Amino acid sequence: MEPTYFAQYKGFAFYCSPRRLIGGGFVPRLLVSAEFGSKEVDIPVPVQGEPFANPTAAAHRSFWQGRRWVDAATDGTPLAALEALPFLPSTEGA
Repeated sequence: MEPTYFAQYKGFAFYCSPRRLIGGGFVPRLLVSAEFGSKEVDIPVPVQGEPFANPTAAAHRSFWQGRRWVDAATDGTPLAALEALPFLPSTEGA
């Protein structure tokens, strides 16, 4: 089992669990979590790019993509960021 990496950015929590490929390398995966009062929202964020040689490099790419995703918000608040971000259904298990 691969490690899960954690980071925080502008009120969002990032969780990255890179997936090991059978042929070698690691695919970055990112889950963004945010709390709004008594509610917590978890959103899988698609991470683009080729597989990485190690899980740490894949996690760094995930966090970079997550920061770009959050920064796309119009006024910089976590709620605005959440509403401004595209939702793409997970392709895992498909």
